[in-house]
Amino acid sequence: ERRKGLCLVALTVLLVVILVRMIFFLPFSLQLLRDMAGLVKLPVGISEVIEQEGPIDESFPEQQDRPILRGTIYDRNMEEMSVSYRLFSLLVQPAEFADRDLVADRLAPILAMEKQLILQRLQYTDGIIELADNLEIRQVEEVEELHLPGIHCRPVEVRYYPDHAVAGQLLGFVSGNAGLSGVEALYDAVLEPGEFRQINIPAVNFSGHDALGKTVADIVLTIDMELQRQLDKALEEYRKRKGASSGSAVAIDPDSGRILALVSQPGFDPNYFWQTDEQKAHRALFAARYDQKLIRPLLAQAAATFEVGMDRKVLPVAVSVPDYGLSEELLQEYWLRLDLGRLIPDFLPVSSSRKGAFSEEIHAADMSGLLSPVQMVYGLATLLNSGRRVEPWFLNGLYDYTEERFFLRDFKASPGERILSPVQGIRLRREMLGDSLSSEEGGFLFADIASTVSEQNGLSVHHIQDLLLAAVPREQPEVLLLFTVDYGTLGPRPPEVESRDLNGLLGLGRNLLPVLVGYGGSVETFAEPLPEKNPGNLRRYFFSRKLSAAEVKENLVHAEPLMPSLIGLSLRKGLQQINRYNINVRIQGSGRIVGQIPAVGEPLTETEICELILEKEHDEHD
Repeated sequence: ERRKGLCLVALTVLLVVILVRMIFFLPFSLQLLRDMAGLVKLPVGISEVIEQEGPIDESFPEQQDRPILRGTIYDRNMEEMSVSYRLFSLLVQPAEFADRDLVADRLAPILAMEKQLILQRLQYTDGIIELADNLEIRQVEEVEELHLPGIHCRPVEVRYYPDHAVAGQLLGFVSGNAGLSGVEALYDAVLEPGEFRQINIPAVNFSGHDALGKTVADIVLTIDMELQRQLDKALEEYRKRKGASSGSAVAIDPDSGRILALVSQPGFDPNYFWQTDEQKAHRALFAARYDQKLIRPLLAQAAATFEVGMDRKVLPVAVSVPDYGLSEELLQEYWLRLDLGRLIPDFLPVSSSRKGAFSEEIHAADMSGLLSPVQMVYGLATLLNSGRRVEPWFLNGLYDYTEERFFLRDFKASPGERILSPVQGIRLRREMLGDSLSSEEGGFLFADIASTVSEQNGLSVHHIQDLLLAAVPREQPEVLLLFTVDYGTLGPRPPEVESRDLNGLLGLGRNLLPVLVGYGGSVETFAEPLPEKNPGNLRRYFFSRKLSAAEVKENLVHAEPLMPSLIGLSLRKGLQQINRYNINVRIQGSGRIVGQIPAVGEPLTETEICELILEKEHDEHD
C-alpha cells in the first residue's frame, strides 16, 4: 500500500511539472490569454465594440460548427434591413516568427495589406497583436495553408445596416452583441440567439408554444424599404432646397395603424453610431414641436361637417379656409371628441436619453398646443378611416429556425377603437376626401404652413413649419403620408417668400401621390429567409470599410496623432474621440471615463493599446 501511495504521489508531481511547463512555455500561455481577455478592438468604421472574453479560438473555420449569429431584421418584402456576418480577426505572436520578412511577404497578398505595414506591426516582440480584421473565411483558409506558427484566427460577429441612415432611427444599433436603440433594443431578447417567451414579443401569436428561438429567430417588419428610400430622398431634397433644419415623413395604413415608412432627418447611420446623435433623429418624429394650428383647417372642416350639414358650401381644405362661424369653444369640443391630440407612446428606445425623457417633453409640449409628427398622423387617420382610432405598429411577425416556420402578428393585440358611429365616420371621410384640391390625381392633398414671430433682445425672430398630408386612393385611402419640415429659429430676417408658399408643398404632394400608389394592402405570407445572406450587402459592407480606412489614413497622414483628453466623457463620446486613430482599446468598468493610458498629449504613432478606466456615477446621463 505504501508503495502504491508513493507511486501516486510521484505521478501527481509529474503531472504538475508537465502542466507548469505547458503554462510557461507553450506559444499561447495562459498569461497571454488573460491579456487578450480584456482587449477591445475598434476597427476603422466598424459599428460596434467587440469584447473578447475567455480563451482565443485557435481552430479554423472548417473545424467549427455553423455559426449562430444575431437574427436578421427584414422589411415586409424580406429585404435585409439589419444583418450579422461572421468574419475573422487574425491574431499573431511575433516572437514565434523566425523570419518576419518572409511572413510579411506571404501574408501581404492574402490580407491585401502592404508588406511594409505588416513588418511595422510585427516589430513588437511581446504578446499578441491583431494584425488584421474583417477577414472572410476564404482569406482565413489561405492563411491556414501557409502553416505558419504563431498565427491564429478569432471569429467576430459584425452587424451591418445596408441602407445606412435611411432607416437608422427606426432600427437603432448594436454594440457588444446587445441592442441599445430602436428595434434592435426593443426586440433584443428575440434577435439574440437563445430562447425567448411571449412577454418579450407580446404582439406575436406563439401558436401554443411556451418559448421560441431555441437557436435563432429573424423578425419581419411592416416597413417597405423601397418606399422608405423614396421618402427619405424626397425629404432630403426638399430640406436642402428650402434650408430647413429638420423634417420627417411617416407613411401608415390609416385603417390598421401599420407603419409603412418612418423617416427622420437629420438621421444617423447605425453603422457608425458613435459619430452622430440619434436623439436628433428621434426628436424629429416623437418630440412635440409642431404647432397644432397646422391642422386647424382640417379640424374646422370636420366640425363643420356635423354642425352645418352636408348641404352647405364648404371651401376645399387645401386652401385658406375660415372657421365656418364656429366658436373657439366648439372647435375645442371637436378637438377632444375626435381625439386629435391623443398622446402616442414613444415606442422606440433611445440609448442616450434617460427613461421617460421624451414622454415628459411630449406632455409639457402638449399643454402649449404642440404636437409630434407621429401624434398628428394618427390623429388625422381618424378623419379619413371612417372614425376609428388606430395605434402604431410595425411588426409583421418572426421566423423561428428551429420550428422552420413563421409566427405572425396577433391582430387582437392592436384593435382599433371606434370614436364615431359607422354612419358618422363614413360621412366624415367622404366629406374630407371630397374636397381634395387635386382630385384629378386620384388622391387627397392638404398643405399648410405655420409661422410664428417672437421677440428676442428687441428683435423679431421668425419660426416656420411646413406640413403636407397625402392619401391614396382618394375614395378609401390605404396609404396616408404626413410630411413635416421645421426651419428652426429664423431671424431676425424672415425667410424668402418662396419658403412660405403653399404651391411648393402642393407640388411636392402631386409628385408623391403616384409614389404612394401600390404600397397599401396587407402582407400576410412571406418567403422563407434565404439560407445565405445577401452577397450584395456583404460586398457593400467591405466596400464601406475600405472607404472608412482610406479616410482615416488621409486625415492622419500629415500630422502625428496625439492622445486626446477623455477624462469625464461617457464611453460613447470617448470612443468617438479615439476611433479615428484605429488603435485597440481595453475597457475596465462601466460608466464615465476616470482614467486613460496613454496620458493626454502622448504620441499615438506606435501605440497598439489604449486603456480606459470607467466608473459609474449616481446620477449619470449621457
